[in-house]
Amino acid sequence: MITELGNALREILAAFGIEVAHLKMSYSDLHQVEGILCIVTGLVENHGERKGIVSLEFDEAAASFLLGIMIGDPEGISSEMGLSALSELSTMVCGSFLTRLNVALMATPPTGVVGKRVQGILNTMPAQKIFLPLGGGTLAAGLSIS
Repeated sequence: MITELGNALREILAAFGIEVAHLKMSYSDLHQVEGILCIVTGLVENHGERKGIVSLEFDEAAASFLLGIMIGDPEGISSEMGLSALSELSTMVCGSFLTRLNVALMATPPTGVVGKRVQGILNTMPAQKIFLPLGGGTLAAGLSIS
């Protein structure tokens, strides 16, 4: 599944003219996040039971790079427009990911958390992550599914 998340991320970034050549993958016992901005999207079954979580984690350079492309303001990380743009990016990635899997899951609306050193545990389930270099920084996409 993590490969499909990586493919979805590549597809959406390509729509913005960003080509991703290399993805690094990792595995951990918990779905932990860190960065200056984390966008979290739940994955639920049709009757509402939670099945997993997708996270996009940005460091400052990666967020600024994307915001420069998406809204023309690389300093927009603390603005409502910047958070909305990166949340929409998460929605597009999750939509592409779920379409690729062809499963009966839906994505919840994304929630963004901004801070100097955001750290947290999203899920006690094992998680896989993809890291990609972006604009001199790093974007990480995490996935944990029960």
